[in-house]
Amino acid sequence: MLINKVVLARSGDKDALALVLEAMRPVLLKSLGNSLPPNLDQEDVVQETLLVIIEKIERLREPAYFLDWSKRILYNKRKEMIREQKAWLLVPLGDFAHFSSTDDYGSENRSALIECLKQIKQCYRETLFLSLIKDLPVQAVAKVQNIPEGTVRSRLHYGKQLLKNTYRFYEGD
Repeated sequence: MLINKVVLARSGDKDALALVLEAMRPVLLKSLGNSLPPNLDQEDVVQETLLVIIEKIERLREPAYFLDWSKRILYNKRKEMIREQKAWLLVPLGDFAHFSSTDDYGSENRSALIECLKQIKQCYRETLFLSLIKDLPVQAVAKVQNIPEGTVRSRLHYGKQLLKNTYRFYEGD
């Protein structure tokens, strides 16, 4: 029954997709069990998983493997969300609060900057922190994060763009 709905959902039937998602929600919740830290909500992880399923269901090669495929997405999403929670331990925002009140930013802009940093993705936040705040060269950032130097440069470029756009949004421009 579910496999038939998955086949229809893969071909673009939105009603079948809705039925598949509705059927999968309790299965995914049960699969999570008590594997999350207390600061993460099971429903958030399941919703993020369902979004990935919606986006990628057309790429599913074999409908018979839908349940395994969905659970793999769930476990990867769970791991990613736990990693993002732990990222705040790697990049403490208290380090951003060392700006003096006499600098060009001022306390109002400093708090806005910290709020914006909270909004961008962990990989960009960590790279920006190490490079701009800790003043590490690209080579050292690459070694600390265990990634290629080109990736560091790319993350710095896109991270600065995200930070700028997030700051503009936060300020209401």
